[in-house]
Amino acid sequence: MKLAAEAVDLTAEKKRLEAYALYKPLFYFDKFKEFNENSVVSNEQASWRVLAEMSVSTFNVENFINVMKLWTEEPDKVYPPIEKSVLIETSTINNESYFIKRKLIPKRKEKDSELAELVTFHTDAKGCRVEFSPICDEISSIPYYYPKVNKFKYIFEQKIQTSSTESSTKGGKLILAVSEPFFDSSVENTKKHVGFTKRATYDSIVDKEQYNEIYKKLKTKYSKKLVENWTEKTDPLKHVYEDIAIASWLISMWSLENTCNENIDQVDKEKPKMKFLDLGCGNGLLVYILNNEGYTGYGVDQSPREFWKTLGKNTDLRCETIQPFELEADADWIIGNHADELVPWIPLVSARSGFKKFAVIPCCFHDLAGRVINPKVRKGESKYGSYCNFVGGIMEECGYVVERDFLRIPSTRNIVLVGRRESFDKGDNALLFTSFKSDCFALYDTY
Repeated sequence: MKLAAEAVDLTAEKKRLEAYALYKPLFYFDKFKEFNENSVVSNEQASWRVLAEMSVSTFNVENFINVMKLWTEEPDKVYPPIEKSVLIETSTINNESYFIKRKLIPKRKEKDSELAELVTFHTDAKGCRVEFSPICDEISSIPYYYPKVNKFKYIFEQKIQTSSTESSTKGGKLILAVSEPFFDSSVENTKKHVGFTKRATYDSIVDKEQYNEIYKKLKTKYSKKLVENWTEKTDPLKHVYEDIAIASWLISMWSLENTCNENIDQVDKEKPKMKFLDLGCGNGLLVYILNNEGYTGYGVDQSPREFWKTLGKNTDLRCETIQPFELEADADWIIGNHADELVPWIPLVSARSGFKKFAVIPCCFHDLAGRVINPKVRKGESKYGSYCNFVGGIMEECGYVVERDFLRIPSTRNIVLVGRRESFDKGDNALLFTSFKSDCFALYDTY
């Protein structure tokens, strides 16, 4: 990459061509590959699609950063229609991140418009990510020479050393990813050109604008404190922003239920806020946010976390062994946020408790016996999708109408299944559990 950018004579050109001969990336124009990650710099949810990736052995983080800096300072090396760039602003966000705001100046000034752009560098132990974002409101403002995407980024993932004797700092993977979605429906031709197919429909249950407003508020209110006080060994950025997004989604959905009855236009402001039970609450973040937002409820997990101590007395977290077939929940909503073995049981617990409403986000693949299973995949279906269908099948057996939405979280396990409407009369409840008691462990064989 550096050779390609600096080639000015025949010797350098020869070396450039030799280096280019080694350039054999995998392209993903004809098939979808997702690169999910929380945007560390802006702390906003983003979904990314990989366009190309390639393993490298003679390249390291320093090489990557040097090339990215060169491309940022001299964009004409990458975009032939560009004459130069003008620096508008530069700022350091923290020890690992900084951004550059620049203006791209085209060669054909009489035909092409200038474009302001934000370039963000983030470096950590895993490698380096450089994100390019056009600063504009509409697709019509994007010049032809610039990609018609919300954002795109180049990523260098540092090679993980496999032994203590391995001293080389070179090697890793180069990735080019673009942010989904593309700007709007007017770029269908661009989508077809890169083989883009939309795989998920977001915000089918909640109002998108309301969700965004709630997410911004909760992010501002909680993110900094939670990240700074993180005591778990896991990535705080992923978990904090993921649970903020899930809390925002739940509050958005509950808000619609609180203000609407059977006729969605009839406002009923007397309904109280939802009372919840978070089964398998893990680090307790979701319970903490919901409690602090005024929702009555508690979380249960079989093992306490050290992080619970940092969440304060107002967060109702309980260490209990859960017996799902004996549990009757006193709550309006039961939540299963990546609750592993408990996920397939939550529809049964909800029905047994008097047809309570619930929302589950399936994660690991467990059956009702707690066994790890290998989901049976139908044509055009992923293993995760197949497992969600399995859980959906249990929901239907329990008498619920299955609703599905995709969450804006930094995880590929981002499907939420909602049970809040009954598909048969409550009188069938006793019969349901009589039959389930004898054959619930065999249910998976039908899916």
